[in-house]
Amino acid sequence: MKCCSGNSSNSMPLYLIFVAQNRRLKAGNNHLCDTASQTREKPPVSVNVYQPQRCGFFMDLLEIFDASNQPLGYTKPKKEAHRDGDWHRTSEIVVLNDRDEVLLSLRHPDKAVLPNFWDVCVGGHVDPGESYEQCATREVEEEIGVRPKTGELQFLGMVAVEVIDPAASLIDREHAAVYVFRTRRTLDQFVMQSDEVADLRFMPIAVVLEEFRTGNNSLRYTPPQHTYLRTLEMAAAFICPPTP
Repeated sequence: MKCCSGNSSNSMPLYLIFVAQNRRLKAGNNHLCDTASQTREKPPVSVNVYQPQRCGFFMDLLEIFDASNQPLGYTKPKKEAHRDGDWHRTSEIVVLNDRDEVLLSLRHPDKAVLPNFWDVCVGGHVDPGESYEQCATREVEEEIGVRPKTGELQFLGMVAVEVIDPAASLIDREHAAVYVFRTRRTLDQFVMQSDEVADLRFMPIAVVLEEFRTGNNSLRYTPPQHTYLRTLEMAAAFICPPTP
């Protein structure tokens, strides 16, 4: 599960700027089916040809990119990249069941950052040499114990976000690929990552969208909500594409 480095307090970032999105959302739309367009584009790939093993060394390194998501040819420790504001890649996955409910995961109470908050998607940093899809597959398997089958993981689009928290000396710039993982599995078929996730539940995506739009939340959701709102809108458009 992706987590920005910084101080170990539970304070939220002071600023968040949603930089770019490759699909046009209709402003002020409160209907589930009237959200993003259904453009399907493949996520960019890394120029690296090696495939590193998943180990502690690579888990602490990020491949660095420019503002246009072009590789710069070097890596940096994650902590330094977040300190220096280097662009890097992440994958975000919205997990949906066949009743159009989104899987929510409760962050473990022992987590240093935002314990006991509910995440609306699975996600993490892309390792050096790893593709967006490989990262998405790995994160789903690590966090909920299920390896997506062919066709269950669908790419929705790219977003670029910038989070700035001066108190934590944090400048987090991400090129994020958004996926939806469609599954018929029930909660008892998932295996929670014990040190990351304390609980799982499904909630209708329309309900979560309405709560995010109105701010009338029934749960403590992981901030920043207006970024995750856009992610959920992309997933909602996948469920119910707009009329041409």
